[in-house]
Amino acid sequence: MKRFEKPPSGGAGRAFPALCLVISIILIFALAGSSGRSVFISAFDSFPPSSPSFAEASADPAEEKTPPDPLMLEADRLLKRFGVKVVFGESVMRSLGAYRIEPAIDGERISAALAEVGRVLAMFPDGFFLRLTGGGIRGLRIELSGGVAGAPPPLGLTGTDGDFRVIVLSVNAEPAVIRATLAHELCHVIDLRLDCLAASDPSHWNGEDWLALCPPGFAYGEGSPAYTAEEARPGDVWFINRSAKASPYEDRAEIFEALMLLGPDSPIIKSPHIAAKLRYCLEAVKYYLIK
Repeated sequence: MKRFEKPPSGGAGRAFPALCLVISIILIFALAGSSGRSVFISAFDSFPPSSPSFAEASADPAEEKTPPDPLMLEADRLLKRFGVKVVFGESVMRSLGAYRIEPAIDGERISAALAEVGRVLAMFPDGFFLRLTGGGIRGLRIELSGGVAGAPPPLGLTGTDGDFRVIVLSVNAEPAVIRATLAHELCHVIDLRLDCLAASDPSHWNGEDWLALCPPGFAYGEGSPAYTAEEARPGDVWFINRSAKASPYEDRAEIFEALMLLGPDSPIIKSPHIAAKLRYCLEAVKYYLIK
């Protein structure tokens, strides 16, 4: 989950192409020789096509039809390209866990958010999101929200709705923050899939190895600024911020969010300890998800 924060000033726009290149090289190279394009995933892909309704069957062919909604067309394009369903407006769920969700209805904000969602999803190779299915999960759905009740209101949530992983993403933010928040929440989704796969083979993903990447004697749950970018010199940073010290899941998600905001050349991302954690995550993704 991501709380409302303004992005650090400078560099976000310039860093994005470099970040795409770094992640694409890592993932696309690992995918070389694997199966082809993404499989179409939706909540309805196991049902036969619906028969035309009476109204459709008896409609006058000459009658002028309503032009397609460009927002729906863009959401459909994302679904077909990436296998990720994006919903907004009245289709948005009204709650996730204890959080109350307001649907996004502002067309301009929805359009801008769809563009950022597309930019982030395009950083991953074809078929990647299919690899996050299994273990009772058959797809990923992103719900564009006009706001989530909370103090402060979170910009993103990750949870499960039936057999779908769900990311709730607020449209009420600047483009760079939307991208970074989505990266944060996608990290949670990847985390959950890695946990499932590592249950039978923990060789590349386990708590002991991860804790070894933290300061000696450290235990998650303490919220001091020690070892964070707030207090430590860039080369001595072990955690992005205090939130990262809450749990391994938040630690990893804050790293991916910072990578999106700051870019791979940031001194914080290049800190030996942060770089080691990022390398561990990417190696696990290659081992479990890109074989």
